[in-house]
Amino acid sequence: MTSFDLHQPVLESQFKSRQPETEFPHFGRDALDRNHAVFSIIEHLNALHLNDWAPHLLGWLSHYDGLELYAEDDPHVCVRQVLFHLRVRIRSRQELPSQQIKEMIVDRILDSNFVYYRAHWGIDLVADENSRVWRPLEQSWFNFLQEGDPHAPLEALHIWMTDKHPKPTMTELRGHLLGAATSR
Repeated sequence: MTSFDLHQPVLESQFKSRQPETEFPHFGRDALDRNHAVFSIIEHLNALHLNDWAPHLLGWLSHYDGLELYAEDDPHVCVRQVLFHLRVRIRSRQELPSQQIKEMIVDRILDSNFVYYRAHWGIDLVADENSRVWRPLEQSWFNFLQEGDPHAPLEALHIWMTDKHPKPTMTELRGHLLGAATSR
C-alpha cells in the first residue's frame, strides 16, 4: 500500500484551504493536488489490472483538460475520485471480470458533472449554424478555445451545463469509452 492509499481523496481537494507543506520534503506538492491526479489515475488503473485501458481513458480525458478553469468540476480529480472509490469497493469483494470493472468505471464517470458541460463560440447564448461548437469526442478543450476570438465584437465564449440533450449523448460517450475497452 502506497502513502496515497492511506488518505482518501476529497473531490474538491484542490479548492480546500489546507495547503501542503512548502518545505522539504513536499515543497508544496501533495498526492491529492490536481497536478498529481493523472498519476493517481494510472496507479488506480494498474491496481485494478486495467493498465491496457489507460491510454484510451487518458486520451479521452485529455479532451477535457483546461475545462476546470471554467467549470466547478475538475475532470482529472473527478475521474481520480471515481477510481479511488471503486478500487476500495472492489478490494473488499471477489475479483470481478475486467469488462465489468470498466463498465462500472464508465457508468460512474458519466455521473460526473463535467461530462455535461457544453460550449460554443458564437453571437448568441444558444448556438446557431454559425457557431463553433465544442465536440469533446473530436477535439480537446484547448483546441476549441483557439478556434475563437475573444476580442471579436460579435463573438463570445458561451459555457453551460445541461442534462437535457447533451452532445455527445451519454450513450455515445459510453460507447466511445467502452469501445476501446471491449476491443482489447
